[in-house]
Formats: sequence, structure tokens, C-alpha cells
Amino acid sequence: MEQYLHEIVGVPDSIRDNEGAVLKIAEALNVQVKAEDINICHRVKRKGSNNIIVPFVSHKVKAALYKQRVKLKHVHFADIFTDATAADQVQANKIFINENLTAFHRELVGKANARKEELSLLGVWTINGKVFVKTSPKGRPVQIYSEHGLNNL
Repeated sequence: MEQYLHEIVGVPDSIRDNEGAVLKIAEALNVQVKAEDINICHRVKRKGSNNIIVPFVSHKVKAALYKQRVKLKHVHFADIFTDATAADQVQANKIFINENLTAFHRELVGKANARKEELSLLGVWTINGKVFVKTSPKGRPVQIYSEHGLNNL
């Protein structure tokens, strides 16, 4: 069975109900996600954080949540987890939803983000594991496949 994964960043370790956290975030984004839509949630340590990995049963549910992730720019942890401890509300600020990428693509996104100013990139994002950049407001997004492609923008 193919897995449709997201990685949720910014939920403190003290929030133990991973599935409940995912459902609260989906509700805050007005995305219909039910417990049956989630295969199983677990934490994975990455760069000092303990992110939640969410395998969804359906690509449709995964895509709907990922599409609405941009709304998280205006939502703070305390807005979603109103019953969290005061310490968690102070410590946790923003929540992000990322695709769970291969190490190669994660590194490529990191390099593109690090070079945003130098290359005049307006944005870097992924869709279904593919890396895209935008170089001008009216220009079309460009898919990059490697660091070589990034260097040739």
C-alpha cells in the first residue's frame, strides 16, 4: 500500500495524543479529516525536534490538508490547543505541515531556501515530493531536479 505522508512540525512533545493533534489542526484549517483517514501517527526526531509523521489512508485527504497549510501562517499553537499548558503555549508558536521528503529532496529544498536572496527566488515549495521554485511574480513555477538545476536558474 502506498503511503501518503505529512510531517507536522511545532507540536510539543507534551501533547501525547498525536492523532488528536492532527485532527485539531485539520479542524482549524476547515479540512474534513476523520480518525479513519489516518493510518497511524508517530513521532520522529529530526534536527532537535520531535515531529509528528502522519500516514493518511487516502491521497485525497492528504492533498486537501496540504493545500490548506498556508492558512497556518495566521494561526498560533495556542489558537488550536487552547487546553495546553501555559508553558507549551509560550514555548510553541507556529505549526507547519510539510511533506515527508526523501533525504535528497529535503536537502535540495534546504539549499534552495538558503539561496533565496542570492538567486532572487520568490518561493520554494514541494508538491507530491517534487521541488518547485518561482523566480518572478508573473513567471511560472519551475521544477528543479538537482542542485545543478538550482544553479542554472
